[in-house]
Amino acid sequence: MVLTSTIISGILAAFLVFLIPGAVLSSALAIGVPVNVVALLVLWIVTILVSVGIREFLIDLKAREALKENSVVTLWIMSFGFGIFVAHQLITLISEI
Repeated sequence: MVLTSTIISGILAAFLVFLIPGAVLSSALAIGVPVNVVALLVLWIVTILVSVGIREFLIDLKAREALKENSVVTLWIMSFGFGIFVAHQLITLISEI
């Protein structure tokens, strides 16, 4: 159960960090918002998502230290990387349609 929740949280975090700013960027550019305003907005969203994700991950990690899980950090990072890869492939696939 701990293993599954670690993998799912890593993948979801990657999707949030990668897909939400991408959606904001493409929508804002489509309606004619200047690029520098969009860049600041995306940077702000990424900063919030990353800081909340890191905070939640550290809280989760403290809870898991009680379970003596040594590979949780590595597993979460690998899941995060996999989530970014899948999100990138999804965006590439959608943009080709």
